[in-house]
Amino acid sequence: MLAVALEAAAAAASVHERHFRGSFRVVDKGGDDLVTEVDHEAESVVREVLKSARPADDVVGEESADTPSASPSHVRWIVDPLDGTANFVRGVPHFAVSIGVEVAGVPVVGVVHAVAMGELVTGVVGEAATRNGTAITVAPVRALRDAVLATGFAPDREHRRRQGSVIGTLLAEIRDIRRFGNPALDLCAVASGRVDGFFEIGLGPWDYCAGQAIVSAAGGRVDVIDCSPWRGPLVVAGADGLVAELVEALARAGVPVGT
Repeated sequence: MLAVALEAAAAAASVHERHFRGSFRVVDKGGDDLVTEVDHEAESVVREVLKSARPADDVVGEESADTPSASPSHVRWIVDPLDGTANFVRGVPHFAVSIGVEVAGVPVVGVVHAVAMGELVTGVVGEAATRNGTAITVAPVRALRDAVLATGFAPDREHRRRQGSVIGTLLAEIRDIRRFGNPALDLCAVASGRVDGFFEIGLGPWDYCAGQAIVSAAGGRVDVIDCSPWRGPLVVAGADGLVAELVEALARAGVPVGT
């Protein structure tokens, strides 16, 4: 499955490379959420690879309908063909294709290919996580007050207002925040120790499946938590001890964790 994911990611990355800083059609999906023809072309080539190599598996893509198989194999591919579309549109190189694999609902393989950054990050749970072929691991456990965290904000403006309120409270309890505009690469940053942890509210499975497998393979932990009635879920990642402390801090900041 890792070999197939790498092949599919390379196909999408070639689409990104061909169009980056070129001309392409952009559509507002609503609520300030953008999609481009590059998203659709990249997802199409990924699906072609998966259909050829794994015809019995299910595929879930951000930009098109699910494709359940005729004879389910309990394997599901979860694809974001262009994570960081807003960055791509503005010529910012912080974007990637993200391909995760679930077996019986559990993420086991992840590949995130950021062609403009020259980074290919992989993870196989129970084996290893790598960046450009070199093993990576999460940062050592730090107290929350010493942690640098990555986060992101939803396209929906009302949801962003809530997220901003949470950040305003949380900033007093941590060292600093990083905001790169790409949850897949945020999770890769956790896996490689570039940041200590990550949290975001309101992601889709294509945003975090690959990164969840990569963080787990790098020795970290990812919790996906219901936060109803807010638009969820809440995704929290980092070293095991930090995740528990961060979830408690987010609850104090007003996130309805487990309610």
